[in-house]
Amino acid sequence: DLYSFCTLLFFLKAFSFGEIMSESIRVVTRIRPLLAGEKGPVCRAGLDGAKVELQTTEQKLEFDYDTAIGPSGSQQDMHNNIGMRAIEAVLDGRNASIMAYGQTNSGKTFTMIGTKKNPGLVPNILNELLLRISSSEGASVRVSAVQIINEFMFDLFDKTPMPDFPLSTKKELRKGKKNPLKIREREYGPFEPVGNIKMRLLPGQVWPLLLLAESQREYAKTNSNECSSRSHSVYLAEVVQEVPGENYELVSNLTLIDLAGSENVQRSGVVGKRLAEASNINRSLSALKGLMGDILEQQQTRKPHFVNYRNSTLTKLLKNSIGGNAQATLICNVSPSVECGTETKSTLEFGQMSRGIRCKAVQNVRKNAAKLNEEIAAARLVLSALSNDIRRLERQLPDLRSLEERMSFNGIPNEFTCPLTAQATAPFVPVFKRPVVAGDGITYERDVLFANWKQKARYPSTSQLPKGFRGEFVGFPNKNIESQLKSWNENRLWPADVISVILQYSNYFDIQSCFLVSRRWFAICQDNRFWETLFKRDYPNEDPSKCIVKKTPESEGTSDPDSKTEKKPQKKTTKKKLKTKTPKQKKKVKQSQMNFREVYLSKIVVKTEIRSFRVRTYGIQLATGLKPCKW
Repeated sequence: DLYSFCTLLFFLKAFSFGEIMSESIRVVTRIRPLLAGEKGPVCRAGLDGAKVELQTTEQKLEFDYDTAIGPSGSQQDMHNNIGMRAIEAVLDGRNASIMAYGQTNSGKTFTMIGTKKNPGLVPNILNELLLRISSSEGASVRVSAVQIINEFMFDLFDKTPMPDFPLSTKKELRKGKKNPLKIREREYGPFEPVGNIKMRLLPGQVWPLLLLAESQREYAKTNSNECSSRSHSVYLAEVVQEVPGENYELVSNLTLIDLAGSENVQRSGVVGKRLAEASNINRSLSALKGLMGDILEQQQTRKPHFVNYRNSTLTKLLKNSIGGNAQATLICNVSPSVECGTETKSTLEFGQMSRGIRCKAVQNVRKNAAKLNEEIAAARLVLSALSNDIRRLERQLPDLRSLEERMSFNGIPNEFTCPLTAQATAPFVPVFKRPVVAGDGITYERDVLFANWKQKARYPSTSQLPKGFRGEFVGFPNKNIESQLKSWNENRLWPADVISVILQYSNYFDIQSCFLVSRRWFAICQDNRFWETLFKRDYPNEDPSKCIVKKTPESEGTSDPDSKTEKKPQKKTTKKKLKTKTPKQKKKVKQSQMNFREVYLSKIVVKTEIRSFRVRTYGIQLATGLKPCKW
């Protein structure tokens, strides 16, 4: 179906750029220590470091995870177990996401942000990223931070005061306050906020940026938590790495999510504005849980199933971080307190369900901006050259059109066609068969001209042809046609008077065949065997080796006394013993190396027209096939 076809195309395109890594969401459980006044613990990490045991009033439950970290686990353990894995994926050009989930007061913000002396995952990962890419040229990290409160998203790097809720739809009432951000989808990575501030991360600026973002985040005191976060905070880091020697770059996105905790409003005692915030937090977490259930069902059944990411702002922003193009890690923060047993069980069940969701992290490749600019500059040069060619051809167009007007359908110039025939048989205009010149000086086809005169009952005017016509089928060659043929002979491959002989032997039936005959005649005249045949026919009793060959200036080469070319010294060659040959063999060798054309012309003391006419006539007879050419 169409859905499967589009999915296949997407992954084939991704595979051409890099390897596709398909793996399940990695789930890590962290149990915080008991606080003063709390009873418990109701849960503890297993000895194998992958199980969590939960003791309820009814039964004892066990949950399997990738890693389970107890109360004694440190921030560095979390970084080594989770942070380094995400860093390796980002440096390989793949997206990565880490999300902390759990009830309020379970240690999510401490795990993700921490303190200056005991930093959490976000500062540790960003510092490690800066350290790893510091040695790479052209690599950079840009960070942005947003919070989602009451289903609206705001920039945490913007120091403008937050607006009052419920948010007014009129802009004039929100003047001087923060404006909510919109979300758009892009080709590489997850959905991204529109209009938020992106800071280029430099060494030593990680913690000050986090303090700025946390100072803009909404916190409040409740009965369950003295410093309860009232919004979901999301840190987005875009890492760009240039590949040496290539025209593309790796673009990876790191998404670090600190979710607001679900809370029991009766136990937390929130009212008014805080109650609305708690309701929106629980609603968005329910949408997240339902979304992950839909993704799991789709992957297990392997059937097209609509997954709605638009139920909340949170799920829309985390589209690629959950079951998409990212290496996802889920941290389930739980409390060991007896009072939180129900919420702890719900969190552990959510984590166990999330382990079944598979993600496909694809290496993200895009064209390098600098390389693209170079390609654009080269393309502009090519375009400029093509534009110049177009202008040059446009200037030549009138000449080409005038040439086209002078050319007939079969490629012969109009000078070789009869005007009367062109009017009657256009566009298929034949060439002259028997061209004659009328009294008006224009060349016509003889039969067509006579028929035209007969139709008009008018005797033809005096022809400009000397001596009239020479018979029924052999007409006198038209001087105009003859001159045109000579001018059309660009390469001057044959003598001028050869045209008349060719015309007489072809009986004017097809001028194009005249050109074919003339080319064949020229090729035959270049062959030494043609002149050898002539010599044996005209001088059968003479020895060609005894004839004196008259040297021409061309054959003498540097014999001109005015030439200043220096004679190169001849190299001494060692004499080799040659095999003796019989007189007959010597005679054959000499005759094969002899230039019979020069020998034949040297016999003609007086070059009469008869002798030259005989040479051309014999050559043309061979060219036209009137006599066989044995060689």
